Amino acid sequence: MAYLEKNDYKVISMADFLDFVSYRGSIPHKAVVITMDDGYGSAYEIAFPILKKHGFTATLFIYTDFVGHRKALSRGTN
Repeated sequence: MAYLEKNDYKVISMADFLDFVSYRGSIPHKAVVITMDDGYGSAYEIAFPILKKHGFTATLFIYTDFVGHRKALSRGTN
């Protein structure tokens, strides 16, 4: 994340990206989308503070049957 920030990458939302690929919007030069493919609690406990520190956004793709399991995100706040 520090590399992205230091090298002037622009983190955009998934919605911004989808607008761009659908010809409904534009994105800045050096744009990136950050995604995570899990529902582990570490997305909230570890990744979220780092993203917040750098002012970045991310999209989580969560396997919903996993929600609430021991190491997974819960439906409430963790």
